Amino acid sequence: MERVSTMKIVEMLRLSEQGFSYRQIAVGAGCGKTTVSKVLKLCKEKGITFEAASSMTDQALQNAIYPEAVKQLVSPEPDWKAIHEEIAKNKHLNLQYLWEEYRQNYPDGLSYSRFCVRVAFYRIDRLLNELTVAYGSGSLNKLLAKLKKANILILDDWGIATLNALESRFLLEVFEDRYGERSTVISAQLPVAKWHGLFEDSTVADAILDRLVHNSHRLELQGPSLRPLALQNSSARPEPSDQAAHELRKLTVNDLCGEAPDGGLKPGGDGSESNKGLLVVDKTQ
Repeated sequence: MERVSTMKIVEMLRLSEQGFSYRQIAVGAGCGKTTVSKVLKLCKEKGITFEAASSMTDQALQNAIYPEAVKQLVSPEPDWKAIHEEIAKNKHLNLQYLWEEYRQNYPDGLSYSRFCVRVAFYRIDRLLNELTVAYGSGSLNKLLAKLKKANILILDDWGIATLNALESRFLLEVFEDRYGERSTVISAQLPVAKWHGLFEDSTVADAILDRLVHNSHRLELQGPSLRPLALQNSSARPEPSDQAAHELRKLTVNDLCGEAPDGGLKPGGDGSESNKGLLVVDKTQ
């Protein structure tokens, strides 16, 4: 059985003790119903309640539920900051060379694909849920550290609901940690000019938007939603418009994780109206 994160285990136990069904718990925890059933069964066998799990450290809870899967890391994490600094200083260096050097020192280390880029994708509501659960279980700092390590953080469905004071402060911590060091991609249907109204705390809103829209590239996508077309012909995947594809090609993985883009994308922060689009916060700006 695939291991489940500590935050999700705690959330499953909380929802279970409140009487929610497996299906409802699966939606709330962001995983499959079968996974929920197996995890709750293991917790019941071990006598682990929500209260007990909340007071345990991440490692202690994982060890209790998955004792056979506990193992020490063979190789340390690469020094990502040092790697990016080396590439910035020496144009003749590339990730392939640095990875080969890394594997010479740590033969059991990361594969080349994992070494090149680490991407974290979240729907914004699920990210806020994980942050809230981590805050309640005392593991918030660990989750923030995990989010900071991602070379690219992708946030989908931005702006579908207002953000309370606590959620706003969570996001401020996330963006502050990543500012100037990592790239963030935000997908939204709400125009940037209306983002300030999403936050209950206007002071925190100013701080967050200052770290986002004034340090970004914006891709404004035109035309109707592709979902109805996909439903009409599930075997044919609609292609993006030539303009959208052209703009997306300019932001490669190397642009986001290494050198700055050549330009050509519309800068964010001008308040223009857009029905849909991506806001790319580039660490190199």
